[in-house]
Amino acid sequence: MVSHLQNAGIDTQRLETFDGSVDEVGPRFESYDALFIDGEHTDWACFRDFIHGEKLLKSDSVVIFHDSTLVHKAIRIIAELLRARGSKYKLVKFKSSEISLVLRGQYADLDVRQMFELEDDLNAFYEKAESAVLLAAARNRINLTMSVAATPIVKAY
Repeated sequence: MVSHLQNAGIDTQRLETFDGSVDEVGPRFESYDALFIDGEHTDWACFRDFIHGEKLLKSDSVVIFHDSTLVHKAIRIIAELLRARGSKYKLVKFKSSEISLVLRGQYADLDVRQMFELEDDLNAFYEKAESAVLLAAARNRINLTMSVAATPIVKAY
């Protein structure tokens, strides 16, 4: 992922990365402006990384979620958690992309629609994501082979 940023000409010298769960990161003296969560393609890992990663963030920060369709439940739960806490935040999902953002603190005031094309209806996105995840799971787990000769016909009386 970092190589894609470098290939795009983005300076990555101040970027700190690690492979694994954020809960394995030790105490830090500095706080961060952004957290990128790749969530291991599971809602559990995404939520875990958010609650532990949030401790490392400045109050004015951005959380970026990759593979939004796959972790849509975690993103929805995170939004509910922030709402229940009374946190100042805005959740946006980029249209035709797998990226979602939680803009926290002063960043919640940004008019991101001026900069990016966003999903208009997050509930519709969640419904489409749920269908896509269920369909993918079914395709991965079910292998149907149909053969007329191999299928016995049983009459029940």
